[in-house]
Amino acid sequence: MPSATGSQLLCVEAFRHTAGVFDAAGRAGSPIDAVASRCAEELDSIFVCSLMLPATGFVWHVVFYFGLFGPLPPHVAALIERFRGGDDKFRNARFKLIAKIVDGPWLVRKTVPSKPAILGKTVPLLFPTGAAKGTRRGYFGVDVDTTRSSAANRVLSVVKGNAPALVVDLAFLLEAQADDELPEMCLGSGRISHIELSAEKVPALEGE
Repeated sequence: MPSATGSQLLCVEAFRHTAGVFDAAGRAGSPIDAVASRCAEELDSIFVCSLMLPATGFVWHVVFYFGLFGPLPPHVAALIERFRGGDDKFRNARFKLIAKIVDGPWLVRKTVPSKPAILGKTVPLLFPTGAAKGTRRGYFGVDVDTTRSSAANRVLSVVKGNAPALVVDLAFLLEAQADDELPEMCLGSGRISHIELSAEKVPALEGE
């Protein structure tokens, strides 16, 4: 079934940092308190997904900010609340990514299959939460730390070298594991097109 429409992509950040930044939305100077004004509808909360990618001497960050507006379907709202308040075991078992290579070299399309992946099985995840202006319940997020995953690094080694030639669609969602949690709804989705991961193109985080 098609996903219900309950979110809007509000902002994307790209920066580099020598040690890696966890809870990017909670850092001083983040856009978290300004993004609500970009949504035409009142926001229930903001979902933040930070992809942390390894490089020599620093860590790339690509951070997505999605506004969730209501009313959400009751079963979706209930699952989000369980995710926000659950322990790491529950959240690791539910957070799911679907990546699709829309355009790019055959090797990358072969390496990155277009099927759902429960990231917590192979990649360390952290789950920050915090306050955000213009929302009823603040923000919740997932930090995807691929710098500490050998499995993720094998895939990324192919992807990074071909990044300028790639168009990639990403969808983030919570996996339904019971009939009353269906149908699933995307927390957010976005497209990365021809990104150049280089120190000349991606700025260092201010104040580092």
